[in-house]
Amino acid sequence: MALSALLTTGLASMSSVSPSIIPTAVRSADVSKTSPALTLAVSGARLTVAGTPRFLVFVSYFDAMDAAFLDADLAWIADRADGIRVFVNWWDFDDRRRCATRFSDRTLMRVNAEGAVSVSPERLDRLRAVLAAARSHGLVVDLTFSYESVKGLSKLEGTADGDVCGSSGSVQNQVRLEPYARAVGQVAKALDAPAFDHVLVDVQNEVNGGWGRLTPDEIATLASAVHSGAPGRPVTASSFDPDPARLVRTLERARLDVLTFHDWPRNKAWPERTGQQVTAFRLALAKAGLERPIFAGEPDRSTYGRGASAFSISMQGAERAGAAAWTLHTRAGFRLDTRRFSDALDPAARQFLDERARRPPSGPAPPAH
Repeated sequence: MALSALLTTGLASMSSVSPSIIPTAVRSADVSKTSPALTLAVSGARLTVAGTPRFLVFVSYFDAMDAAFLDADLAWIADRADGIRVFVNWWDFDDRRRCATRFSDRTLMRVNAEGAVSVSPERLDRLRAVLAAARSHGLVVDLTFSYESVKGLSKLEGTADGDVCGSSGSVQNQVRLEPYARAVGQVAKALDAPAFDHVLVDVQNEVNGGWGRLTPDEIATLASAVHSGAPGRPVTASSFDPDPARLVRTLERARLDVLTFHDWPRNKAWPERTGQQVTAFRLALAKAGLERPIFAGEPDRSTYGRGASAFSISMQGAERAGAAAWTLHTRAGFRLDTRRFSDALDPAARQFLDERARRPPSGPAPPAH
């Protein structure tokens, strides 16, 4: 997500994590016995679910690892969307503080006092539980990694309280690539089972940002770690680079399976721009002789006073232009340890999702010409 959009004026911090979100271990064999066929795969320019091409609608559910009402939230979302976007290393987010983003001690990846990077077994169990719950409700998952939100994994430093403020372009960050790639590969290997084949992996949120910046070679290293750890799992790296040719070159260099773009620049013209962006990326892929699904992974979350129609225009434009997936981006998923997702939605996002309730799955739309 565009981290500059996170930083708002606020009050005191919220309460500690609810005890109802204590991690629960889940065995992949148990999940596969009771869960529906939900294999997420790439077929040309489409994403398929259980072998059927579908245009997929995701919602931002970033704080799933700490969600207090996980099952109820997912049941509600499943009536209105096809998937969720989850961060494995999410911030301690509270927009009532002056600085909304703070390093969390509940990230999947940890860095100890000596600088060693590890994957938390307890949080890995929680991740498996989240993915199993999503599958049980028929939801696919965009599983997003981010190195900048793990204290000690990059040059990014916080205050004594761990607060990380400023815009996402305020620093040219640099990841500790080798231990990060090793941890990403370890997580991928842990999810290399049929029970988790409903997952698409975004190896780094917004690779061309300041806080999450990566070179094409660094992206390739992370993508290779996932491909090696979980062969066949679709891999992407989200970017808000508006240059189609440059983004396609990065995709080709890193051997990514899906082209995922985030809306940029963000302004009131964004709903109409989504379809135009998909068309531009589709033409750039064709010029390079490539065929990949295009994922409008993070459109603007503000309607600029236009109401739910802004989301509908963007989603429909993406589908008509030949996109494979689209995300309803909403702040409601940024903090979930004390509230239900549906209760946190703003009126426009709630209306958009309610209007989609219980609609049949959408097949692929023919690309606009």
